[in-house]
Amino acid sequence: MERPRRPFLLGHLLETAGVRVGVGGNVGGGLAPAASELALMEPAPDWYVLEMSSFQLSAIQSFRPDVGVLTNLSPDHLGPVFIPRGVLRG
Repeated sequence: MERPRRPFLLGHLLETAGVRVGVGGNVGGGLAPAASELALMEPAPDWYVLEMSSFQLSAIQSFRPDVGVLTNLSPDHLGPVFIPRGVLRG
């Protein structure tokens, strides 16, 4: 599945289950609202589905999601990112 579709699919599944959800982040060329728009949604979503690249996360100090999913861990997609020891074990 192409990268930008994953957040939308997860958002759709949550909405189908009756969960109020906001989808955004590094998602396909302006198809999703900016983070500032998500923060101002009324009523506030129960859950946010955000796609964040390793580049975006490298400078963040206080982003603490309740759930995180790592996708596309193939060598050609890792780039110069920090991977905590023990996360990738063969």
